[in-house]
Amino acid sequence: MSIIDQLVDYRDRFPEEAAVVTEFEQFLIENDQPMDRHHLPGHITACVWIRSHDRTKVLLLDHKKLGKWIQLGGHIEPGESPLLAAWREAREESGLKSLRLVSPEIFDLAIHDFPAIGDFPAHQHFDIRYLFEADGDEVPLSSPESHAVHWIDRSELGRYTDEASVLRLARKG
Repeated sequence: MSIIDQLVDYRDRFPEEAAVVTEFEQFLIENDQPMDRHHLPGHITACVWIRSHDRTKVLLLDHKKLGKWIQLGGHIEPGESPLLAAWREAREESGLKSLRLVSPEIFDLAIHDFPAIGDFPAHQHFDIRYLFEADGDEVPLSSPESHAVHWIDRSELGRYTDEASVLRLARKG
């Protein structure tokens, strides 16, 4: 299924998010390399929302470059689909062996500004997010991109982040 088809399906499941779907569609239509990490003014990224099997905890990372707690994810490599990139990012950034994809459908969409870092200018990330589960007792490993990766009790999520899109992920999943 193409990304456009997946976006149409997402709009059908979440009609209240039609505006963000339209922005994604326009971005895809207007840009010839939308998944290239060097593409400006932005690019599509693959992210994961990982919850424990019992749904009491979620996995967040303390992102080194952004300085805040967010969901895991990152850039799409050449030849990868967003879903394959999400799998790779989930494994690389968490080290979890018990990861399981809940559904291949897009779980969430978000568009956010990413700050200039080094010589690379500020740009936008068009996050395509997928839902995963894992054993909440398995200890995650930190990656070079994070200060820490931790299971967070859902009831404590507000102590770690006030990011609207992260809180929306928690409400959805």
